[in-house]
Amino acid sequence: MKKLLVIAALLMQAHVIMAQEALLWKVSGKDAKTSYLFASSIVCDNKVQLPVAVETAVTGADNVYFELPDRDDDTAFAGLTRLPAGDSLQRYFSREEYSLFKSFLARRLRIGLAGNEDFTPAFAYYTVRNMLTYCEVNTNYTNVIANLADAQNKPTFGLETTAEGLKAQLKIPPAVYTKLIMDIVYASGNITITRNQQMDLYKKQDIFGMYNAYIKGKELGGYEQIMLGDRNRKWLPVIKTAIARSSSFFCVGALQFGGEQGLIELLRKEGYTVTAIK
Repeated sequence: MKKLLVIAALLMQAHVIMAQEALLWKVSGKDAKTSYLFASSIVCDNKVQLPVAVETAVTGADNVYFELPDRDDDTAFAGLTRLPAGDSLQRYFSREEYSLFKSFLARRLRIGLAGNEDFTPAFAYYTVRNMLTYCEVNTNYTNVIANLADAQNKPTFGLETTAEGLKAQLKIPPAVYTKLIMDIVYASGNITITRNQQMDLYKKQDIFGMYNAYIKGKELGGYEQIMLGDRNRKWLPVIKTAIARSSSFFCVGALQFGGEQGLIELLRKEGYTVTAIK
């Protein structure tokens, strides 16, 4: 009898794990109009198609939400990516590090820092990282959803402003970004390996595997929850208000879903039913 109970428990656990391998999640119950969360990412493949269930969910939604609005204040963006007058990016590096960084940019990316020496360390890091992980042939699922929503004349909104998103990045100490930049300089191949591993997990719809690898790898030097859990908790009231009013579709980065502070668990703790849609 005990063996049967153990086997049953293992089967139930396996079922839960399998059910978690999904990009689309249905939110219902409590006061919610049926709504959906979609885990977005970028893959180096332009032949993939949007799953029918995702397209159906967008079509049935009254409103579509993204992390950031489609149009926002460019002056706020500029103000948060540049250092104050009199400050410079060089100040956050040792002389040797800065020399190596500039040599790396010239050799590997064929760019210089002329005119951009007032970049914040955060913006410098994300710029370099994005350039190194960019693949010319790609599918950005956020863009795909945005185009679909636009074609159907769906109202679109941001869960936060661009300025709020950038301010979250700036909560991480500049020294952390400096170290992350130098890690790239010393071993630039690692960032491509990490990107490919995350892409493989995404293609398997294993968003929890993506989250666990991101946290374990300390992709933001141990400050990962500033960009994940902290933002999720800030978005939660916006999401709750939206789904109480109308059927809504939320397209956010896949890393926002995992862990105790992920969107799925936060919504469940609020009393909503969140189920995977394969």
